[in-house]
Amino acid sequence: EDTSICLGNSLTLGAAANSTNGGVTFSWSPTVNLDNPQAARPILTPTSAPANVTYTVTIVSPNCPTKLSTINVIVNPLPVIDAGLNVTINEGETTTLQGSGGDIYWWTPNTNIMYAGTSSPDVEPVYTTTYYVNSLDANGCYGWDTVVVTVIASNEVVIYNSFSPNGDDQNELWYMG
Repeated sequence: EDTSICLGNSLTLGAAANSTNGGVTFSWSPTVNLDNPQAARPILTPTSAPANVTYTVTIVSPNCPTKLSTINVIVNPLPVIDAGLNVTINEGETTTLQGSGGDIYWWTPNTNIMYAGTSSPDVEPVYTTTYYVNSLDANGCYGWDTVVVTVIASNEVVIYNSFSPNGDDQNELWYMG
């Protein structure tokens, strides 16, 4: 049986039914990164990746023949996520952020941002803002990074690009009062 884990996470080995009742003993090998190699269900906490390790458990029961079972554990590295270079804009301007290193992205804070679920959202912050990009890679491993968009304040009245009469039912009307 194969299973995978991301570096930094833990995995419980062994079947849910494993028990030391009735004098049954367990011996796992290799013992590296196991919290208790004599436990029925030890916890594996990998310390390096990538890795591909086959763990073998020897189960000894006073009433049954000795049994061997194996599980292959693939340890995936964490993605190296890059939110891009810090940028400076004038108040009222839009800039496109450039995330990389993952497959699925989400950016926060999610105010004044378009396409927050992509690697390259457009942002129009009103003031200097730190944006966080969170991402999952193809293995489901998580990483994150930050980028700062510095906003140079203007003494002029700025009308933000929020009016878009394009039929998408968002920002269709503009009221001045």
